Amino acid sequence: MKSYLFLAFLFAVSIKMPAAPSADSSALQVEVLIFSGRPNPVFTVTDPAEIKEITALLEGMPKQVAPAATTSTEQPKLGYRGLVVANLSSVSPELQSLVVNHTSIQVKRATVPPTQIPSIASSALATPSAPELRVDGSRALENRLLTLARNKGVIDDLVLSHITSTK
Repeated sequence: MKSYLFLAFLFAVSIKMPAAPSADSSALQVEVLIFSGRPNPVFTVTDPAEIKEITALLEGMPKQVAPAATTSTEQPKLGYRGLVVANLSSVSPELQSLVVNHTSIQVKRATVPPTQIPSIASSALATPSAPELRVDGSRALENRLLTLARNKGVIDDLVLSHITSTK
């Protein structure tokens, strides 16, 4: 009996669980809001150049002065409701999160100036400011994140084509 327990212990120790990004790593955690009744696909962007490209795309988009009136009553296919991006990166520490939904992007930033944020962990605890709205008329950011989701294997071509057919 002890040998079985020992073998079970060795097996359990040999299984590697995927490591969550540490508080001091550079990462964006992206969740594709698509499913109901099962977990949404989640992936992490860790390449600093990719993170800079994503934040540059965001910062290059015009601010929306007032929320746009919704004219469409069409429900998205497969329950697709956009993407949520949590910033665990030191690239833009004041940037807390994004909600990307087609051409509309809701940006949450920390109210503490970046020079006063000593670490990523404390920036996550900072009080967010009022959400900022950005407009992505060409859906460049959404398309970039969906392409990354496909490239990382969290969604397949069929799901991607279904999402893009709802645009």
